[in-house]
Amino acid sequence: MFALVIVWLISSGRFVPGAGDVRDVYHAAGDALWNGRAVYTYAYPPYFYSPPCTVILAALSRLPVTVEWVLINALNVAALRYVAGSWRRVGYMLWIIPIAWELMLGNINLLIAAAIIAAVRDGKTAIPAALTFAKFSPVLAVDPRKWRQFAMWIALGLAITLPWLYLWPEWIGQLSRAWNDPIGWLIPVPFAARLPVALALVATRTRLGRVGGAVLAIPAFYYLSLVTLIAPLSVSLDLLAEWRARRRVGVVESATSAVPGRV
Repeated sequence: MFALVIVWLISSGRFVPGAGDVRDVYHAAGDALWNGRAVYTYAYPPYFYSPPCTVILAALSRLPVTVEWVLINALNVAALRYVAGSWRRVGYMLWIIPIAWELMLGNINLLIAAAIIAAVRDGKTAIPAALTFAKFSPVLAVDPRKWRQFAMWIALGLAITLPWLYLWPEWIGQLSRAWNDPIGWLIPVPFAARLPVALALVATRTRLGRVGGAVLAIPAFYYLSLVTLIAPLSVSLDLLAEWRARRRVGVVESATSAVPGRV
């Protein structure tokens, strides 16, 4: 159904693939670096991702905006399928309006959710490290026992920025401006208030705590960032499925032990 709506919007001219964050933020930032212009300006919409992301976006900016939008949305669909755990769950989640908008705009909140889940569900470090350069919080979901692997990927991300070291102080200045003068449709709960709660959740060392803490610790939590709540939702569904499986096993074992002659 969602795919048919997208096709209708495009064919009717009501939506141009690439319009939104892909064209106005990602492509614009990458193109600015490629052509030697200032990347971290505060013109709307401002760009906040760290230099490793900027270098990657500069390479992608050589593609037409429409192709870039298709590539990012292909990653978004793959991320949604991974977070959901099944295509049936994907179908249910597509009824969540912010997810539909996420796919339309080509934002990366679904990738953030997938990075957090990858760290918790499968112990991955590469994907969480890559998305940590975008929105910081995936680092909190990484298994502390895998800090060496995670640090290796972070070091690789830092290394690709060596020809553009000037970007780092510019990026820090951009974050300072955002701290003093927030911009955009932000959830009215400041990062300073969310971070202690996030760290307390991560300290529980439970899967749900690590995922929930990582979601809460996204620095700039826009209304579209609510999409990342599918990560704790997915883990909750995983835990429910595991509980039901244990319950079924317990019922079978109880029934077996109740059969005469069985011990």
